[in-house]
Amino acid sequence: MGTCMRYALKSFYGESMHFGISTAAPARQQVLDFFDSRCLDVENFESLGREAGRSAPIGGLVLAAVPDPSVADRA
Repeated sequence: MGTCMRYALKSFYGESMHFGISTAAPARQQVLDFFDSRCLDVENFESLGREAGRSAPIGGLVLAAVPDPSVADRA
């Protein structure tokens, strides 16, 4: 499955997949924690599948950004 995902990402986005984040529940929180620990803001997270009971999404897409320092200065 991982090999298929890598080829699909490369052909669709023109980007290579370099690493992955666990999709074990709670997937959304794991993504937020990962990017927060690297001082990045998660702009959007789209899960590829549903978290329900013991099932986990097969993956997801994340749009993250470097925080805008001018916004932080106003807070």
